[in-house]
Amino acid sequence: MKSRRGISIVEVTVVVAILAIFAMIIAPLVYYSSEVYTMDSGRSVLLEKAQYALTFMEREIENAQRINILQSGTGRATLEFLRNRPNLKYRRIFEEFSFDSSSSSQSDWLRFRKGVSIGTSGGYAKVIDGVKEVKFTGYAADGVHTTTDVNRMFSVYIEITVADKFNRTEPVTVYGRATLRTHRNLVHMYVYRDFNRRSSWAYGNAPDEVADFFSERGFTVVKADELQDVMVKSIIENEASKTVVVMAQDVVPDTIALYALRADTDSNGNLTYKIVKNDPVNDIPYFCIIRQFMNAGGRVVWYADIPFYYYDQNGHRHTWQDGGSKKILGIDPWTNNSDSLNKVKITNFSDSNNGGYQWGLSYRWKSRRPTYLKYLDGNEKDSFNNLDNTYNSGFSSLLAEDSKGYAAAYFRNYDVSHPTSGFVRIFDNMFSDLSIHELQDMYRVSTFESTFNIPFKRAVYYDSLFPTEWIKDKSSKNIVKYFHERGFFALDAQQLQAFMQNAVFYNSNSDSSDAQKPYSYTVVVMAKDVAPDTVANVKKDSAIIRRYMNTDATGNHTYGKGGNGRVVWIGYAPFYYQGHFDGNSTDWGSDGSNKVLGFDSAGGDANDNQNVTITSGGWWDYGNGEDWGLKTEWKSNQPEEKSAYFLIPPAPNYVDEVLAYYDTSGWFLETREVSAWFKKYGTEDKGGLVRIWDYDIGDTLTSNLVIEELLKVAEYEWP
Repeated sequence: MKSRRGISIVEVTVVVAILAIFAMIIAPLVYYSSEVYTMDSGRSVLLEKAQYALTFMEREIENAQRINILQSGTGRATLEFLRNRPNLKYRRIFEEFSFDSSSSSQSDWLRFRKGVSIGTSGGYAKVIDGVKEVKFTGYAADGVHTTTDVNRMFSVYIEITVADKFNRTEPVTVYGRATLRTHRNLVHMYVYRDFNRRSSWAYGNAPDEVADFFSERGFTVVKADELQDVMVKSIIENEASKTVVVMAQDVVPDTIALYALRADTDSNGNLTYKIVKNDPVNDIPYFCIIRQFMNAGGRVVWYADIPFYYYDQNGHRHTWQDGGSKKILGIDPWTNNSDSLNKVKITNFSDSNNGGYQWGLSYRWKSRRPTYLKYLDGNEKDSFNNLDNTYNSGFSSLLAEDSKGYAAAYFRNYDVSHPTSGFVRIFDNMFSDLSIHELQDMYRVSTFESTFNIPFKRAVYYDSLFPTEWIKDKSSKNIVKYFHERGFFALDAQQLQAFMQNAVFYNSNSDSSDAQKPYSYTVVVMAKDVAPDTVANVKKDSAIIRRYMNTDATGNHTYGKGGNGRVVWIGYAPFYYQGHFDGNSTDWGSDGSNKVLGFDSAGGDANDNQNVTITSGGWWDYGNGEDWGLKTEWKSNQPEEKSAYFLIPPAPNYVDEVLAYYDTSGWFLETREVSAWFKKYGTEDKGGLVRIWDYDIGDTLTSNLVIEELLKVAEYEWP
């Protein structure tokens, strides 16, 4: 029988070694076996590191006077910038971010250094480790990609990829951008927070967290009444394009949703305004201050619940449901993918459009109320289904999408002359608290400056809510589609008002430099033949649409200061009716055109149904319709004027150029009726009113060859 003995030290050591080896083999398997929790935790750590680096870089670069990308590509990236530091001995110092995966001393690290000059003083400071790739992309103020012209570069996009050292999870990439503050357009920054007003999915600490975060960064906190004052003032003073409002609460106050700003003119022809209240019971207000603010170039940032699902009136919450978003934004908010709680995918560049990453989004939230996105045929940009207005209202950008491709975050533009103005919707979920990453993303979105400059000279008016007379909807939509595909922006009635008012302001303001005059020589084609009350606001020659056509910027001419714009009119006589958003119209009759245009736009013999002759510049033509682009004859039913003559037709009494006419014979005299014409309002030959096709068009405009003539008329002798 063998004796029992104790366990030796060697045996213990062997067992420990075996267990250690076993742990090394099994640990990664255990790590991956709890993938849902551990992998997410690993990615969260990487995301936090990358976000820290991105925020640090943006903060350091934004106060620079000059930025220069020295290299950006495979494994290497260097960005230097010059800053003024008044509190230091050397007031002008260089700073630098660099990454070099091929260098043993820099590999895996994003580094930062500063000094009197790059390479001569100042050591590197390590920002973060685990870096796999860094990329810089620079843009000039005109939207041109550049990495060499440091004097023109004003913005840089940053891309940082961070990896786990043990490859236990996929690398994380974050995107951001730094814009030199000297180039920033935003001047007036506000955040809405009112303790006496309701909120919905933004509850608990969230509204205060948003208000505090933005207040610390220079935003002014405003209550409901103050918010109305802010928006109204920005519209009247043409400062909306420099103004941003962040909604810390996701229920709109009645002060900006139930009230509208109405434009009028005084006896001297100057624009005046008054605030009127809409009726929310009978109809959701199509015209309201918050929409007018965006039409004029302002930006609104919204998170949490569906926009305009509720409105607040003195602390009481009322429901509009999806009708609020439909009427105020022109967007149907519903999809069949609500409450999916799928993590969103943030979009990147799309053609010439900025995606969510460029706007500053990096945090992937779980979507709860995405919006259906409809793509426009033949348009390089995405646009939402705006009820019947398929081609209406500027353009839109998809910023984040859910698993079905619906918009969990989007940007909607209402003033295409200011391409980053409008409505920004992010974070479509409930929030009782917001993380620092979410707040940072919201801040980047709110202060985003576009690198794309969208030229805006040509527009076509169409609004499904407003009436028409001789142009049926099929013809109107064919016109809009044709012009839209050729670079014209489709404007609804409110946008038309904002555009024409801005044209008048910039072209008649002696303090505005040429660089501030994007509205010089613009044209609007009317795809409906009833002028909306947004521009035919008064039956006077001081109406907004008339002032838009006036061409004397100095105001010394009889017609006064103007927008230098051209209006192209087809169908029923101009200004015989004034249209309203409820689809009804007011009968102005001949008094309308007499007061707005200065003459009767249908003073000839109605319903003659005579074939017109297009002028060709002959002796007694008094115009050249062929040069303007007219080819196809039509039967005139509403000529502008008639004149009896013997042998030699007289010059027209009211218009400046005859484009088409017809003659009728009598016993001794002949009669000339002017069917198409151009009337200018001022000393310039560009702006004014062009009227062609004076007949009941109905739904007959189906041929692009005929619509092409309308395009040539709109662009005749246009710069």
